[in-house]
Amino acid sequence: MKVYITRPIVDAAKERLENEKIEVIVGPKAGSSYEQVLEHAKNVDGIITMLSDKIDQTVLESNPNLKVIANYAVGFDNINVNLAKEKSIAVGNTPGVLTEATAECALALLMSVLRQIKASQRYIDQDQWKTWHPTDLMGHNLASRKIGILGMGRIGYEFARICHQAFGSQIFYTHTRNHEEANKKLKATKLEIKELFKTCNVVSLHCPLNDSTHEIINKDLFDLTPEHFILINTARGKVINQEHLVQALKKGSIWGAGLDVTDPEPLDKNHPLYQHDRCIIIPHLGSATWEARTAMANIAAENIIAGLSGKKLPYPVF
Repeated sequence: MKVYITRPIVDAAKERLENEKIEVIVGPKAGSSYEQVLEHAKNVDGIITMLSDKIDQTVLESNPNLKVIANYAVGFDNINVNLAKEKSIAVGNTPGVLTEATAECALALLMSVLRQIKASQRYIDQDQWKTWHPTDLMGHNLASRKIGILGMGRIGYEFARICHQAFGSQIFYTHTRNHEEANKKLKATKLEIKELFKTCNVVSLHCPLNDSTHEIINKDLFDLTPEHFILINTARGKVINQEHLVQALKKGSIWGAGLDVTDPEPLDKNHPLYQHDRCIIIPHLGSATWEARTAMANIAAENIIAGLSGKKLPYPVF
């Protein structure tokens, strides 16, 4: 049995697979190109893929021996899962283990925007720090913010829990269903999306990317926001219309944004979003802790081992 890992991940996955006498081939550090994934798919029984790997009809049909795909992520919009199911190719993901890491990342982005960390660093770099001044680089505290959650899944709930329990923030959310635990434990209020953007000073995005959420965040919503509004995104770049975000920041419709994801990734270094002092962009670090990434590697390996054995995956997407 052979497995292709499209780029190096923490050693746990490779070690577990090799302990099962599975041959492991690892792609380049920069990531496998589409052509490389396609080529390797012809010769292996399983693949560990990243969100950046497009697993489409051509890839899925290139190898009749392909038994299992383990996506090294919670999301799986990079994989044609309907066709995989038709072809009896098992597909797994890594849910749960990156909940805390991603929620904490969203909080780090929010605190950095609230307290003007990027602008403060530029202030120092440009030699403007001459003395302490009582009105320079003033931000906002978190306790007084009304926090909106778009997508009250595991990560959205954890982010809301931290804001409510640690800072006393009021919680509002938009979700496909009523979230009884959030209503009870966090005193959260469910709102339609337009009301969420009208009501909240902060909205943090935790929704999946699909046809209904593609560019769901756009000018129509930005025009509804209250003063000093902040947008946080640790979901997917394509849920935001980035041109509308640029315009909203330029004209002051919103006060700031914290983005762990963009469209595309990486975002061109000359993109106008980088120029705004209160738009903080980081390179998709939501799950980037040793604890989370190691757990993800172990889960990916478990999915592969089960799939190659013809067993039900422990973490399937269907």
